[in-house]
Amino acid sequence: MKRVLVIDDDKIIRLLLTKLLQMEGFEVIFAENGDQGLQTIKDEDVDVILMDYNLGGMTALDLLEIMKTNMINKPVIIVSAFDKSDVTKTTVGFGVKDIIQKPFTNHELIEKVRKIVN
Repeated sequence: MKRVLVIDDDKIIRLLLTKLLQMEGFEVIFAENGDQGLQTIKDEDVDVILMDYNLGGMTALDLLEIMKTNMINKPVIIVSAFDKSDVTKTTVGFGVKDIIQKPFTNHELIEKVRKIVN
């Protein structure tokens, strides 16, 4: 079973993403903020990371920089309400596999996750 880490400081979004991914057969673990996400990335083997841009105390860019510095190479999908082109400009060079702009459809999210884990 493929494992997905969801990092989002919004409890409702975390729960929605978790339920959606579980219904599609993924094992889901989650983190409430960037610090917790980093610890989970270090402790758990995951196939893909879904992270919001704002992670409560840090941004996705901050977490991506820490991952790069520590040579943690995991595929990342950023889920953000920010303009996709702006997020792409700031995260280029960090191995981000895709960016999903809020609002998104369930189908769009699942297809992008499947594409990366398969």
